[in-house]
Amino acid sequence: TTDVLTGALNRKGLADELMRLVRPGEGRTFPMTLVFIDIDHFKRINDAHGHAAGDQVIRGLAQLVRSAVQRDDLFARWGGEEFLLVFRDTPGVKGRVIAERLRERIAAATWADGLRVTCSFGVAEWHRGEDLNDGIRRADEAMYRAKQQGRDRVEIELETRLHDTVSDPAVSDLERPAGMGRDRPASARPPGASRPSPSGAAGSGEARPSYSQPDFLNWR
Repeated sequence: TTDVLTGALNRKGLADELMRLVRPGEGRTFPMTLVFIDIDHFKRINDAHGHAAGDQVIRGLAQLVRSAVQRDDLFARWGGEEFLLVFRDTPGVKGRVIAERLRERIAAATWADGLRVTCSFGVAEWHRGEDLNDGIRRADEAMYRAKQQGRDRVEIELETRLHDTVSDPAVSDLERPAGMGRDRPASARPPGASRPSPSGAAGSGEARPSYSQPDFLNWR
């Protein structure tokens, strides 16, 4: 299901899509990068320019994000001025680079009424076998840290930093003028692009983790 204002997934639609992705037989999925996006000082926009202008900013942001990421990336309106992006088969270090380029694109965009719109981003990697709610909470915490540290910035959750290597040679692959995607087939993961899965890949003979419907439908 989708959000009426933006056409992005709503929380229910996001939960359904994520549960579909982690079903056996859905191909390479992990690691996933979770990216929270929050429009900075959105209340000021509403107060100074009215709720219609605020809605226009939300719609414009959704259009900009959708045009900048790949079609198989999940994009949801979390609520109010917050959005969540999910990149499958993408380590957190690469998701951070995508988020940084998206942050720059939003800040450079032209907005109605001469508004300057910026966003704060929180990035975390969702690991195989980890409860989805925990991964989302870590991305949410990183986003709040970005706001506390001045806004218009990208913060990556600490555990993601520890599992990734900032020297990943595949990071340079993200530079593509047409968008922010990874621009590589899902089956062609570059060497060093992800850490070994603790639970084993599909077909390895090891037990595949099972996932239950997330409870974030009732979050704030």
